[in-house]
Amino acid sequence: MNSPNEGTPLIRVAQNDEGSSLSRIFRWTPVELLVVLHTVTIVALGTVQTFYVIDETAKKHGQKHIVRHAENSCYPGNITNTSHINDTSSIIQKESAEIIMYLGFCSTFASVIPIFLLGYLSDFFGRRVMYITSICGTVFKELILLLTVLLRLPIWVLYIGQIGFAFTGTFSGSMVQIFATVSDITPPGKKRAFRITVVQATGMLTAAVTNYCMGYWILTERFREPITMSLAISMLTIFLSIFILRKPTEHDSQPKSLLGPLKLYIRDTPQHRRRKLLLCLLVFLLSSSCLQGKLEYQTLFLMHQPICWNAFNIQVMHAIQTLVNTVCVVGIVRLFLKFTEDVMVLLIASISGIASMLILGFSVTSWMVYLHVIFGFVSISVFPVMRAMMSRVVDPQEQGFLFASIAGLDELQAALTGVVYGKMYTASVDWFPGFIFLIMAAVFSVAFAGSIILYKWLKGNRPDRI
Repeated sequence: MNSPNEGTPLIRVAQNDEGSSLSRIFRWTPVELLVVLHTVTIVALGTVQTFYVIDETAKKHGQKHIVRHAENSCYPGNITNTSHINDTSSIIQKESAEIIMYLGFCSTFASVIPIFLLGYLSDFFGRRVMYITSICGTVFKELILLLTVLLRLPIWVLYIGQIGFAFTGTFSGSMVQIFATVSDITPPGKKRAFRITVVQATGMLTAAVTNYCMGYWILTERFREPITMSLAISMLTIFLSIFILRKPTEHDSQPKSLLGPLKLYIRDTPQHRRRKLLLCLLVFLLSSSCLQGKLEYQTLFLMHQPICWNAFNIQVMHAIQTLVNTVCVVGIVRLFLKFTEDVMVLLIASISGIASMLILGFSVTSWMVYLHVIFGFVSISVFPVMRAMMSRVVDPQEQGFLFASIAGLDELQAALTGVVYGKMYTASVDWFPGFIFLIMAAVFSVAFAGSIILYKWLKGNRPDRI
């Protein structure tokens, strides 16, 4: 396969192929603006839905305002017999974990094929239409959640919103279009790696600010206002994407076969690209299963004994964690790439992830929770570095499918590991709430072993590191 030369953009911006109105005006495609807006909506929706499920589950068992005063369920004050309250707290934890687990499963498992399809079709019909399709799924989820809160509908109605969200690719489907657009307009190599890093860091910084603000908002237990705000931002995102993302050009051809791009992982090269590409994908998925899985059950873990944080404390911690990760992705990774190879960053990221999971698993005090954030600040860098490594060796017509395959398989692993992690958490919450994070540390160790193999394969092979 003829790969693009280093320093050659996939889309020649100098010709009549800039793709969007704004890129022609500013000589720059501001995809980061779309990332900011959509991240706000996704973080707000996720926060509202999680705490709404916990709040409704607690009310069913006679505990009100658990979102605002989670510590009361751990330390009930003057009540002498606490066994009943502690049992109720465990029941709320288990039931909430089950609901959150299956809500996540609906959106992740059902989104695998749509992500592949949207990514593949965007290589032929442009990024704009497929991106707007994904945002429409977010709007559908927002409407279902808003109706559920306003009309006090049963929790199972939320599954309808999750399925509709999944059929349009979820947040991952929209980010496929963003990353593919970045690959379209940047040259392969470190420049592309840094632009992808900036895009991810922009989303992370936005998530940090949104998490902090949502901490105040959720503490009031008013759920409908942030959903309404999220809906308005989604409509603005659709409008702006018309001017930012590119439409189909004369260079785009018609798709011949949906299975055609599978040769990306089948056809080999003299440099043994296939095995390196597959191992990169495995390391990415294993690392992602740990980092995403931790976020799924970290909230419940921090609300349970012995930490017993309320919603505001949890959102502040999420904000600090995301902010630290953002500084790492933009600054530390940029520094590392100046002095070492990108695969070395993967080794450091895996070690950081393992240490972070171990500390969180054994956390019994607040300072230990914050310590795990410090030790895990490099772990998130695995995502932008791996995407950049994999994107530099595929043809322009395969960029969309590459990012779609990464996102689709990531959603599939999230669906499967989410159920496994959920069952493990509900089974161990009574005797060792942090046990699930020790399992994640073990999985991260496997990713570390894969990174070592990659390092040996790629060491000294600078012309074709993959």
